[in-house]
Amino acid sequence: NTHLWDFLFQLWCVDLSIRYELLRVKHKDINFILELNQDALPAVGTVTLEKMEYFLDIADYFKLVKFNNIIIGFLIALYQNKDYKSINYKLFKRKYSSFIYIDRVVIALEYQNNGLGKTLYSHLCFQKIKQIELHAK
Repeated sequence: NTHLWDFLFQLWCVDLSIRYELLRVKHKDINFILELNQDALPAVGTVTLEKMEYFLDIADYFKLVKFNNIIIGFLIALYQNKDYKSINYKLFKRKYSSFIYIDRVVIALEYQNNGLGKTLYSHLCFQKIKQIELHAK
């Protein structure tokens, strides 16, 4: 069934004419991810290297988009029950018992409007659906 979800994800939102990869962020990627974040100001909030490393530890979803071996975007999401001090996250935690909190999504300016943000959001949703399906079995 995992292969079915991967196939549906590919069918739903991947433009096969754009050769990109969605990969889990690793420690070696953090400096470049930080630079991408800071280049996107003021659309996203400023962040420190320490906070990016914190996200690496606590985020349930921290994926990057690579195109031609260059990191061109990322998305950070957390599920409920995290010890995250963000005011907005705390608001979600008070209002909802189950949620996916998207802290930030960034696509490099020159790659925007190509559906890559949609791809990251869709991949996050498909990952959560797969997780729910596995728990139901």
